[in-house]
Amino acid sequence: MTGNSKKDQEQTLDSLKQRNKVLEEELKAQEDMLSRTTNYLEVLQEKLRASNEQLETYNHTLEEKVVARTNELEEKNIHLVKENKEKEAYQHQLEKANKELNDFMYRTSHDLRGPLTNTLGLLELMENNPQESPEYLPYVKNVVNQMFQMVDFIHYVIYSKSLKETPTYIAPAKILESAFDKAKTETDLDNAKLYLETSQVTSLYTLPKAFEMVFQELFKNSIKFTPTVRTAQITVKAELESKTVHFLVADNGTGIENEIEGHIYDMFVKGNNNKGKGLGLYLVKAMVEKIEGAISLINNTKNGTTFSIALPQS
Repeated sequence: MTGNSKKDQEQTLDSLKQRNKVLEEELKAQEDMLSRTTNYLEVLQEKLRASNEQLETYNHTLEEKVVARTNELEEKNIHLVKENKEKEAYQHQLEKANKELNDFMYRTSHDLRGPLTNTLGLLELMENNPQESPEYLPYVKNVVNQMFQMVDFIHYVIYSKSLKETPTYIAPAKILESAFDKAKTETDLDNAKLYLETSQVTSLYTLPKAFEMVFQELFKNSIKFTPTVRTAQITVKAELESKTVHFLVADNGTGIENEIEGHIYDMFVKGNNNKGKGLGLYLVKAMVEKIEGAISLINNTKNGTTFSIALPQS
């Protein structure tokens, strides 16, 4: 019994060892499988991380493209809006210019018709009364002179509207004096006085001819609308504010009637005294706008007016 028991124990031990070996092999196999699974999961995780990075990069790139495209579309839209506004403004300018041209042609043809009719009437009188012809000659000469003045004025208006020149640096005081001398010559009034207070502005970058025409027309207006009992006196002050030069032109004329004050820059607008052709301030405003400036009436009394002309310094 003792021998058999020992043998049985040995067999049981061998069986346990064999069983243990099988379990160890199974455990090792499971560990290997777990290791392979872990490695596979790590590979998948790395691929997932790389995919996420690519997705983030793509999303970021897409956002940048969307922002860039949006900005591009906004810029194009702004450009289109600006272009449309410019076209509308240009169309408005064309319509305004066309209306002004029609008004100008109608008015000038009407103004020329009067002297021509008078001339024909005088010539007919001279033809019917040859002996009295010398008496009519001064009248004919006067009417012809009126027509010459009208033609010269038409030429002046066309010249001023179509003036093309290059901006340059000017000495304002010198050109103001020249404009005043021309205004006195055109109005046949030598005793008019000009006072300049322009020491603040010794140089100005602008269109010289347009600049001179602005003040020449203003000076002519001031002289024409000063009562004969007064000596026409015009004061021009130049003040520099930021990058804008303000020219204040004050006179001692009769002022502007209240009923036309809001239309003084329109064509053929004249006061009650009916002097001139009603185009002086219209031309002044046109020339001021040509040199990118602005004009405004800042004082208007029976003892004179003051205009402010704001021009860019450069």
